[in-house]
Amino acid sequence: MSEGPHILIAEDDFEDRFIMAETFGELGHAAVIHLVEDGTKIIDYLAKNGVGDIKLIVLDLNMPRLNGTDTLRFLKDSLDYKQVPVVIFSTSVNEIEKNICMSLGAKEYITKPARYAEYVQTCKKFYLLSQEVPC
Repeated sequence: MSEGPHILIAEDDFEDRFIMAETFGELGHAAVIHLVEDGTKIIDYLAKNGVGDIKLIVLDLNMPRLNGTDTLRFLKDSLDYKQVPVVIFSTSVNEIEKNICMSLGAKEYITKPARYAEYVQTCKKFYLLSQEVPC
């Protein structure tokens, strides 16, 4: 595995970022993630660092400044970033929002889990997706 992160995650909620960081750490994959607070930080990170080793981008749907849908739209409209798989990770179970995200090119739309054990499984899935391993 190379030096840079493989999963770029935008999540505005501090507690969710903390849980993800802790979970990836417990799974032995702390070095593969880079967490930011919103969609503008995703774009800033990519503009500064390029795609590099990023194999998966995870976007919370409801974020300030630039939400997940608009960030997804930007990424999929960009020649530099459109090949990177994007997963929407949200508390919303709204089918209309899900369909919009999938039509824009999201690889998956995953509802945030309610229990920690489910969070562990979700983080494992993110890791497998970043490794291009079928889940």
